[in-house]
Amino acid sequence: MSGGKVGPHVSRERAVVHRGAGRAIHASLAAFACVGTVLASSCSVTLGTQPFACADGKTCPSGYTCESNVCVQDGKTPKVTRALRITYINRSEMYWFASPQGGASLLVNDGFSPGARGIYEIHVAPDGKTSPAVKLLPFPGEQTVSSSAVVLDDKHYGLVTMNFPGALDDSLVMRVHSLPRDGTTPPSDVVLHEDKYGFAGGYEPAYIGAIVRGDELDYAFTDPGQGGAIVVTRLKKDGTFISKFRIPLPPGVLPLSGDCALWQAQDGRVMLRVGLDVQRVYSLDIDQGLAAIVPASEGYPLFGFGNSVAYLDSSSDGSQVTVVVRDIGGNTLGSSAAEPYDPNVQPYTAVGFGAGALIAPLSSDASFKTLQVGYVGADGKFAHVASVDRPGDDGLYTARAFASDGTVYVAWTSFHDQLMDLWVAVSPLGALP
Repeated sequence: MSGGKVGPHVSRERAVVHRGAGRAIHASLAAFACVGTVLASSCSVTLGTQPFACADGKTCPSGYTCESNVCVQDGKTPKVTRALRITYINRSEMYWFASPQGGASLLVNDGFSPGARGIYEIHVAPDGKTSPAVKLLPFPGEQTVSSSAVVLDDKHYGLVTMNFPGALDDSLVMRVHSLPRDGTTPPSDVVLHEDKYGFAGGYEPAYIGAIVRGDELDYAFTDPGQGGAIVVTRLKKDGTFISKFRIPLPPGVLPLSGDCALWQAQDGRVMLRVGLDVQRVYSLDIDQGLAAIVPASEGYPLFGFGNSVAYLDSSSDGSQVTVVVRDIGGNTLGSSAAEPYDPNVQPYTAVGFGAGALIAPLSSDASFKTLQVGYVGADGKFAHVASVDRPGDDGLYTARAFASDGTVYVAWTSFHDQLMDLWVAVSPLGALP
C-alpha cells in the first residue's frame, strides 16, 4: 500500500494460498473432561455463555445448544456468531444494509469455496441472533467473480458483478443483478443490465464499486484494455442505460490492479479510490462526467467526504496506526491517538454513517482480542463508539462495521488453518464526538 504501511498486499491467487494457520476455537481437553465428570467429582469448570465453536452443528456440552456454529448456553442469545467457514472472502466483499425486518443484513461473496461459490445473505437481529446464511446467487464454474452490492428498494438488492470470460468467450462481462432481500421471495436472479469489454488478461477480476443516487445505480471499474481506464457507468435502477465516462488511470496504478471503491458522503458528494498497491482518490461529478484527482497524501484512504478524506496512517513498521482526516489540499483537520496494529490486517474501507464514517478494525491490542469500532467525522473528530470481544486467537484479516437504530453490527474474517471464518457481532452504539 502507498503512504501508510497498513498491511502488505495479499496475492490475488487467493484460492491457492491462505495465510495465517490459526488455532481452532475449542475448549481444552481438560475442560471437556471436566464437563463429562462434573456431576461425579469435584472438578469445577465455568465455560461461559459462548465457550467454543461447534463445527458439525451438533456437538456441545450439556446445557448448551449449537446456534450458527457456536455453542451457546441454553436461554442465552449469542452476541458473537461464526456465520460461515469458507475457503476465502476477499477483503472488499462484505456489505452491510439496514433490514426492513429490523436489524441488519450482511451480503458476502464467497468466491473460492469449491461447490459453494456465490453471494450469501446473513440477517442479524439487534440482540445478536443470526440467521443461517442464504445463497442468493450461485457462481458456476471455477472463475472468481468480483462484486459490489447496493439496495434498490425494500425488496431487492442490486449486485454489480465482473466475470472473466468462460471457455467459449473472450470478453470481460459486467452484469447488474436484481436479487430478493431478507426472504421477501425465494432466491432468484434478474439481470438488469449487461456490458462486455475486451479481456486483457489477469487471474482475478479487480474490485469494483457501486452506489445508489436517487433513482440511479452507478458503478466504477477499471477496463484494462488499451492501456487501462476507469469506467463510470450510470444506470436507472431498472437497468436502463443513462451514460458512461472514462477516467485515465493515474500514474502508478496498473491496468490489472485498478481496484475501485466508491464513497458517498451524507450530502451526496461522491469520491472514488482506485488502485491496489498504489491508491489515488478522485472527486467525482457523475452527472457532468468529471473527475478531479486529489493530491497524494500519506496513509491508506479509508473514506472520502467530498472536501476531505480519512486515512489510516501507520508507523514505519506497521505496529501503530492513526486515523487522520485531511482536506483535499492535504491540510490535517484532525486525528486520533496512535493505536497498536497488526500490519497483516487489511482494513479496506470505512462505512458512511451520518456526517462521518465507521472504521473497523481498531484495537488497543495488536492481537485484536477486543475489536473496536471508531467513528471519524469529515472534520476529523474521532471517537471509539463500539467494541466486541473476538473469540479465539486466529489471525484477523479484515472487518466491516455498520450502525442502525443505536446498534453497531460488525463482521470480520479470520484465518483458521487453511480456511477462513466469517464472524458477526453486535454492540451498543456509543456517543459520537
